[in-house]
Amino acid sequence: MDVDDDFRAAALWIRVQDRFTPDITDYDVRLARATRDAVGRFVALDLAMHAAHPTGLPHEYLAFLAVDPRHQGQGLGSRLLRHHHAVLDADGTPAYLEATGDRNARLYARHGYQPGQPPYRAGDSPALRPMWRPPRPVGSRPDPALRPADRSPWIRLNSRD
Repeated sequence: MDVDDDFRAAALWIRVQDRFTPDITDYDVRLARATRDAVGRFVALDLAMHAAHPTGLPHEYLAFLAVDPRHQGQGLGSRLLRHHHAVLDADGTPAYLEATGDRNARLYARHGYQPGQPPYRAGDSPALRPMWRPPRPVGSRPDPALRPADRSPWIRLNSRD
């Protein structure tokens, strides 16, 4: 058996779980290839996150938000959130995410996310805190209007970039 056969065997195991179908071509094979020996942990995490994910109401799912550690604490995550929330609010679309720590949960709470169901874990993962943000009527909040840089689809994160 070659390496690709090993990944296909792991992918078959993932398909056996058959509890959700991601909209990513060859997700199971790609996950197995990327995570190698940890594939079981990632499958458990996927299944736990899927089980906790709200259903029945269309919404945007914020899977990842990351800022280079050298640039954290400078408001970049907030700028990204404000930009995306302006789009969601204009469409009347709610948002859902899982915060992975207290600091993240506080950031998201400042942007209108409310705790949902109790935190959960997948094996030895960090606690995941489900949070929901209802859309805000456009122009209803006292936040200052988005700065011109926030309106651009390509936000300039660092003046040296």
